Amino acid sequence: MIFVGLGTRLFHLQIVKHSDYDARAWKMHVGVDRRGSRRGDVVLRDGTIVARQVERYILALDPGRIDPARCLLAIDETARALELPEADRRRLHRRLENAGRRGKKLRYLAIGRDLDSEPAQRAMRRLESVLEPKELARGAILRKVHCREYPRGGLEGLGSTIGWVRMGDTDADQVGAAGVEYKLEPYLSGHDGQRKVICDAQRATRLCGPESLDVPAVDGYTVHLTIDSRIQRIAEEELQATLTERRAESGVAVVMDCRNGDVLASASLPGFDPNLVRRYPASELARRRKNRAVENQHEPGSTLKPFIMAAALERGVVTRGQTVWDGGEKTRLLNRTVRDVRDHGPITAEEAVVHSSNIGLAIIGLKLGADGLNDALDRFRFQQRTGVSLPGEAKGKRRARNRWSERNTSISVSFGYGMTATPLQLAAAYSSLVNGGVYYRPRLVERLERGDEVLDFPPTDLGQSVRPDISRQMRDILRRVVAEGTGRYQQIDGFPYGGKTGTAVISKGKRGYVADGRKEYLSSYCAFAPYGPEETPEIVIIVMVAKSKKSYYGSTVCGPVVTGILERLYAKRIAAAKKAEKVASRSLARGETVRRD
Repeated sequence: MIFVGLGTRLFHLQIVKHSDYDARAWKMHVGVDRRGSRRGDVVLRDGTIVARQVERYILALDPGRIDPARCLLAIDETARALELPEADRRRLHRRLENAGRRGKKLRYLAIGRDLDSEPAQRAMRRLESVLEPKELARGAILRKVHCREYPRGGLEGLGSTIGWVRMGDTDADQVGAAGVEYKLEPYLSGHDGQRKVICDAQRATRLCGPESLDVPAVDGYTVHLTIDSRIQRIAEEELQATLTERRAESGVAVVMDCRNGDVLASASLPGFDPNLVRRYPASELARRRKNRAVENQHEPGSTLKPFIMAAALERGVVTRGQTVWDGGEKTRLLNRTVRDVRDHGPITAEEAVVHSSNIGLAIIGLKLGADGLNDALDRFRFQQRTGVSLPGEAKGKRRARNRWSERNTSISVSFGYGMTATPLQLAAAYSSLVNGGVYYRPRLVERLERGDEVLDFPPTDLGQSVRPDISRQMRDILRRVVAEGTGRYQQIDGFPYGGKTGTAVISKGKRGYVADGRKEYLSSYCAFAPYGPEETPEIVIIVMVAKSKKSYYGSTVCGPVVTGILERLYAKRIAAAKKAEKVASRSLARGETVRRD
């Protein structure tokens, strides 16, 4: 009976349960090694790398495999090799002692993270001098990990555009947390590979051959942005100087190529350094990480007036030389008082834009009517997301058509209130206004590359916003704004350009426009350059500064930022024009005839 029972048991184990135990045995001895992929870089137009993957090391100890006396000595020697502060060394001692008092074995004690190769190897040499070979082999852990580095951390105004990564489920995992890093996560992250290996019970010894490679790792794409590092730095420096001088709360500057919609610079200040993102307090990071170019939505104020004028010219409700207002600082329209900063006297439709007359634009807006105003906003794609490759883009707001009133809404929208827009929406709309009427979708990503594979993101033409002849007329009107209107104090000798100033009271929501007994203002300046009768503009600049404590007019606060950017971008052209002007002046002084183009 005993032998029959043993035989039955052996038959059950070896025959009936063979496949089950065989699978369990392989599961114990066969492991899978992860073959990590490399996260793609983020590169600017001129080749500047702003985000890249670097190899770092984590050095840790397994106190359960080291003699307790030598473990404390190993911590001290490693801390000295890594030049850790005394407070960190004492903290490591306390962790070890607390685990011992609780009767638990601490199996993982991280000594240093994010280490370069040289200090990591220096620390391992110190451990070799204090630990037994067996303890060193099983108790010292040196692991290579991939970390994200942002070499151009000095471009803090670009931090919210680039974003950063957070750690995933393991030390090797990185997940985009903001900006381009988040939006393009599927392209940047790549795909990990894996390899099956034969290992012992403790998974210390691992055997594998070339045939064991099951799935190769696929690296992420390198993302090429349209941002130009030189233009970005100029925009940040000029904007920061104004924020400091005017003691303003925040500011944003966007530079766009109006010929194709490329975003050449996007400075959002105060910004942050993605390398130090974990060191900012939560409240401070929330304030700094906001990408004001796409997340902020404000009533644009007078910077909206050129679009209303363009729509009126195209529909034929007014002409440039038609007198729309006989003069005065205020008037009643539909039983509502509308005011100007000062009495401009009798003004034409064109002069209403040049001198930024609220009364003149309100009269033009009423001529357009609710349908005409809504059509103008739609054609310039206000209150529509631009589709730029960034998360958190605001849409902008305007009153629903069935709640629109001529008295309140039409008059307010005519001079930039009663609707909101983002700085990037304004930049794209101004580009369309001055480039011949073609609306290009703002483009931040130029292409993706991975080896020989290239994914292009060409400029996208979304249609015509105004006729080319209206666009030419608006360039002339905006040039007059700088030459003789509200922007006349921001002219550049030898370099004509056009623009529009704006000053809007910041709404406090249900509290209205005044809180704590005072108003707060959004100053803005929108410009294009260069200007010439037969010259196509190249760039559009949008600058917005919030809550300036020293003056608040758009020309005074934002004008110096625009002129500073233009003077540095077109320095050679401006210098050549000044030189030519000097030569012409000397020739005139000698009585020579000079032809001027």
